[in-house]
Amino acid sequence: MKVRAWLIPVFCTLAASSAAPPRAAGRMATIEARLAAAAPGGARGTATLQTEDGAGTRFSIKTTGLTPGACEVRVAGKAVALLFVEDSGTGELLFDTALFDKTIGSGAYQEIDVSPLSFDPRGKTLQISRDGQNLLEVNFPVRPMAGRR
Repeated sequence: MKVRAWLIPVFCTLAASSAAPPRAAGRMATIEARLAAAAPGGARGTATLQTEDGAGTRFSIKTTGLTPGACEVRVAGKAVALLFVEDSGTGELLFDTALFDKTIGSGAYQEIDVSPLSFDPRGKTLQISRDGQNLLEVNFPVRPMAGRR
């Protein structure tokens, strides 16, 4: 399945910054959180942050049970991307810090498989919404749950 993310250039400022989470030397850390439905209807999802020394940081969002179409993804109230939900009701986004080394097109919209990770979700509220209505949300953890690394 090809993952599609349409990024509006305003959401995708590619400047070296401290937005990428720090990495622990020589190990991999994973933080996972379940997105809770903000309204009844059976929608659900997961958000996962993986950091690995020398390999960068990846953040993924996977959803099921949503109505097909575009949803806005917000982190700490700031729009970061659009999530396109397939006819099957599933949607998926992948962000990666490695994309800071690549050039992004200058068009109004750019179709890419992976989006640049320009934010740190830890300790922030993640929301998936459509037409101003929150569909899924979670307060993303700061560190892995006990027993998970």
